[in-house]
Amino acid sequence: MAHSDEHTAIVIKAIEMMKRNLDEELTTEEMALEVGSSPYHFSRIFKSVTGISPRHYLWRTDRIRKESIGRSIDFNDKNLDVYRF
Repeated sequence: MAHSDEHTAIVIKAIEMMKRNLDEELTTEEMALEVGSSPYHFSRIFKSVTGISPRHYLWRTDRIRKESIGRSIDFNDKNLDVYRF
């Protein structure tokens, strides 16, 4: 399924926010505000592009980060993404 450039840009902006705030518990509302959308619309866009909800994406990212503690991984590396789209 093809996604609009606008939807892809929204998701990229949200993921960048997640990466900047790895130690914080972001809410869907905070992410939606960052990308200029309602929480409902943001969640639908995010899931349509990535296949999972923003909450699930955060959970997976946090789980991978915790499993990787002790390894030398730069979590701000732009090549480190849980999902590619």
